[in-house]
Amino acid sequence: MSKLLILALSGHASAVWDKFFQGLNVTDGNYEVFAFQSQWDDGGHTGYLLEYYEWLFHSQSGRDQTIYRLISNIAGGDLENVIPPPLGDLKSQVSRWAGKLWEKSGYRRNEAEKIRNLFASKVSTDEVKIKMNESFSVLNNLAKLSRKPNAFFENDERYFNILSEFIESYVRYSRLNPRDQGHSIGNLLLSFLYLHSQLYHKVKNLADKTTPHNLFFGLLKNLALIPRGVYQELLCNGGIRLYGSDQLKNKFSGESNFDEVSIKNPAINFHEGNRVELSSYSFETRMDQTLTCETTFSTILDKVDIVIIPPGSLSNWMPLVNKFHKLILRKNLKVVWFPNAFCHISEADILDQYEYLQSLFKGQLIVIRPKQNVYTFLRSQNLTDQEKESYELSYFNEHKREANFDLLKGDNIFNLIDYTLQGSNHGGIKYDQNCIAKIVKYLIQGGELTDLSD
Repeated sequence: MSKLLILALSGHASAVWDKFFQGLNVTDGNYEVFAFQSQWDDGGHTGYLLEYYEWLFHSQSGRDQTIYRLISNIAGGDLENVIPPPLGDLKSQVSRWAGKLWEKSGYRRNEAEKIRNLFASKVSTDEVKIKMNESFSVLNNLAKLSRKPNAFFENDERYFNILSEFIESYVRYSRLNPRDQGHSIGNLLLSFLYLHSQLYHKVKNLADKTTPHNLFFGLLKNLALIPRGVYQELLCNGGIRLYGSDQLKNKFSGESNFDEVSIKNPAINFHEGNRVELSSYSFETRMDQTLTCETTFSTILDKVDIVIIPPGSLSNWMPLVNKFHKLILRKNLKVVWFPNAFCHISEADILDQYEYLQSLFKGQLIVIRPKQNVYTFLRSQNLTDQEKESYELSYFNEHKREANFDLLKGDNIFNLIDYTLQGSNHGGIKYDQNCIAKIVKYLIQGGELTDLSD
């Protein structure tokens, strides 16, 4: 049996694995699938939360807050290592997973719906305090339902005080810095649970037994919010900053900038022919976290036989490829790439991506691609011309272009992936999750991919 590492679980692109994850019955400690959660989301409400933590821990006004003193006392002044990283991608996943996992566990549908809505909800500043307290009660109840009554670390009163002050502090900041788009309850809950795990680890002095990240993901599993059969990890404490440059040698940073059509300061316009250089995708951590990042990745890599490059934006996984490809090469692991059906306006064409990965993983790269290009599939469907145009327009508005897989040639390329339609109003042409689950299970079992080919 082979063990797999999925390089990056990120946002909506992670949904391709959902059916596969739901079918895993592996108990903790005996994993077949490992995955890194990305830590560089800096857009939307996640970006706002990062600004809040900057204010809380570094500004004079933040240092006067009760929450700062509470955390500082418990953390022994080591605040940099307890600040939650960006968790917006994980929130999107929990919003999808939670209800399904609860239904699978046999709990009432209303409980499943309640937890799903909880993580997906956005509220106004006036509603944050009420919604967060309500949410914490729901999670506490879920801990009891899942027979994990001490899931919130023995209900230590200090942590409830931190929750209360965390909410008060966040609301104060929100009133000083109004936000029109609403506040993500899922983001706030995950931030608090991460902070909770870091502080509990320090109080209990668990350094030789487990890590704060083990506690964090273990807590989410105990609450049936994430799949139990996948070992998930973060590269390091805190956030990670992405960097890149375009073909005109303009440099920029921040994940949200990779996704923008035009970037200000410096001004970069992504247009036909101007792309992010593949070799330029990179990331930086705080100096004290660089070694942790490398050690964490190497430790996980020692446990697996196959590295999977997932579909999704290049900014999610290419920085990891550039950082760790030599380590993957030295361990002589298979590298299986599931290319995305679309390329964003800022991304290199699919043939360039393939040739670049081939140069890094010569003799190790396996490509599992769709059986046909995405618009070829679309035009074969029993849809009206107007419906087909609706799909194409939605992707055009997202600044995405079709990947031309017909250009990829080689013995290491397998045409195996089917598509499914999920609604023309939001460009819902997705990789079929059942098909992906079948392929990945076959990889784990060590089967020959040629046997899956038509």
